[in-house]
Amino acid sequence: MGLEEAHELSVALGTVTPTYLLCLDDKDPLSPQERQLVDYFRQTDERGKETILKLAIGELDFGEGERQEGEEDASEASAV
Repeated sequence: MGLEEAHELSVALGTVTPTYLLCLDDKDPLSPQERQLVDYFRQTDERGKETILKLAIGELDFGEGERQEGEEDASEASAV
């Protein structure tokens, strides 16, 4: 893979640099906590993987709900 291809792939992935893809950078693109989560995910059976994914999706939905409530509160405050 050349530098241009590595750059295009890194942009598409959004989480790694071209130098990482070319093995020129030893820095892991994941934080230690993210790496730990990936390691745990890989160690689980299919049921465990499904559970982890459902929990992650639920937390994502929960965070979106909090953001929407905050936006509604801000709208109501500016209307007063």
